[in-house]
Amino acid sequence: GVECQSDSLEFQIRNAGAPMGFTADWIVIEDEMIMRTGGVQLTTNEVASVRVPANGSTYRLEINQHPDFPGPSFPSEVFEGCGQNPSGGISTGFINQFPADDELPDVAISCTQNTSEIPTATKEGYPFGYKAPHYITVDRELEYQLNFTDSSYSLPSLLVIDTLAEPLDLLRFQALAASHPYEFTILPSGALAFFLQQEPGTARRDWFVRFGIYPESDVPEGTVIENMATFYPAAGLARNTNETFHTIGSDFIEIVPDTTTAQVPANWFQVRPNLARESAVGYLYRFEDAQKEFFLYDARGQLVQELTSHAATFEIPINNLPAGAYYYRLFVDEENILQGKLIIQ
Repeated sequence: GVECQSDSLEFQIRNAGAPMGFTADWIVIEDEMIMRTGGVQLTTNEVASVRVPANGSTYRLEINQHPDFPGPSFPSEVFEGCGQNPSGGISTGFINQFPADDELPDVAISCTQNTSEIPTATKEGYPFGYKAPHYITVDRELEYQLNFTDSSYSLPSLLVIDTLAEPLDLLRFQALAASHPYEFTILPSGALAFFLQQEPGTARRDWFVRFGIYPESDVPEGTVIENMATFYPAAGLARNTNETFHTIGSDFIEIVPDTTTAQVPANWFQVRPNLARESAVGYLYRFEDAQKEFFLYDARGQLVQELTSHAATFEIPINNLPAGAYYYRLFVDEENILQGKLIIQ
C-alpha cells in the first residue's frame, strides 16, 4: 500500500506468503528517474516501509515477485500529487508510462487521463512507454483501447478493424472489455475485427473496446511497434484513429541522485581512472576524517558495490563487474554530496 503524509509519502511492502527465502529487490522511480533502490527479506505478514519526500513528484515503487509465484505478477504502487514542488504544483503525466500490475486473469486496472476534448476516434496504448521513444520491455503486455464518440446518440452498431503491427504476437491476444455487447474475429490478414451493437432501448454516446497483446518474444531492441485502427459506423464515413507507437528496449530508466540532499563542487571528488578495467580509486579533497560511503549502481539501478571508509582515498574493486556504464553516489556523514558516472571497460 501507499499513504501520503504531511512530510512524506510512505510505501508499505507486505509479505502475504511464507517467510521469504530470498531478498526481493525494489526500486523507487521519481517521475521518470530511479532515485532509490533497496531490498527486503520478510517473514509472513511482516511489513517494510519506504519513505520518500512529499514534494509533488509522482513516485512509483516496483519490487520483484517470488520466482515461484503462480502467474505473471509485477508488484508496484504509484502515487501522484503528494505534497507540492517549489512552484506550488505537482508533476503529472507519469503514471501510465509504466505497466500496471494486472496481467493475472482476475486483475484489471485502468487509469485514464482527464481531457477537455472528445475526439471522434482515438486509440490509446498502455503503458504509454518511457520518455519520447515510448520504451517498453518485450516481456510485458500491451493493452490497446479504441474509442469512438457518437455525438448524435443514434448509432445502432459499429465495426472496428485493427490491423496490428507485425511484431505483435496474435497467439497471445486476449479481448478484455467493451462498452457494448460485441463479437470479434481474427481476419485471414491477421487483423482484428470487433462488431459492437447498441442494446435495445439504450442510446450511448461513447463506444470503446479494449484488448491485450504481447510483442513477439524475439523482437530485437530498438524495434518500433506502430499501430492504428479504423472505425466503420453503421451509417457514415470510416474514421481512422491516431497512430500509437512503442519502442522495444531494456535498462532504459535513468538514475538520478536524491535531489533533496546537499551538493559540493564536483572537483572535490574524483574517481580515477574514469575508464577503468580492474580497479578504480576515489579521491575526496575535503572531509578528511568524516565517514564516507560509496555506492555503485549498474544501468538498471541495482546496487553492485558498497564501500565505507574514513580515509581520503579508497579503492573501488570492479574486476568482477561486466563492462558498461555505472553510476555512483557518495555520502559523507550520511549526507549525499556527489554523484557521477564510471565506465568499466
